[in-house]
Amino acid sequence: MPLPCPAIYHSDEMKPYREWMTPMHLEVLGSLGGSFESDNIIDYYMDPVEVGYGQFIDFSKDFIGREALAHKVKNPRRKKVTLVWNEEDVLEVMHHSLYTNGSASKFMNLPLAVYSTFQYDEVLKDGKAAGISQYVGFSSNAQAMFVTVAREHRVQ
Repeated sequence: MPLPCPAIYHSDEMKPYREWMTPMHLEVLGSLGGSFESDNIIDYYMDPVEVGYGQFIDFSKDFIGREALAHKVKNPRRKKVTLVWNEEDVLEVMHHSLYTNGSASKFMNLPLAVYSTFQYDEVLKDGKAAGISQYVGFSSNAQAMFVTVAREHRVQ
């Protein structure tokens, strides 16, 4: 999750920061895109545990939010996982997004398929929400296209 949506847009506590920012700040000019849709901006936020940083949190120190993060480590909402795209699916998406007029597919650039600042695509399993895809890229070492997903913890 290299660039999750900043958790600054909903609270009164962050209002002074939002008012301080200029149009050149990433939080102002960044775009939010993808197939994941919610009317609640909080659904786009991710905590350090969800983005895979839980193992780096030093709970032996005192810090603001320590208790909340300790709870999230024990009860995560989402878990970061990496999926490998099927080669035929990658080629099909690239073909349709590049060569088909009126294609509903997003374009897939290489090595990174970046189409917005904060990417949020819905991942489905058996037609039900299973997570959020946020980063798609090609690895020349692995010769494969990978996607980083925040998998809903309740989905296996």
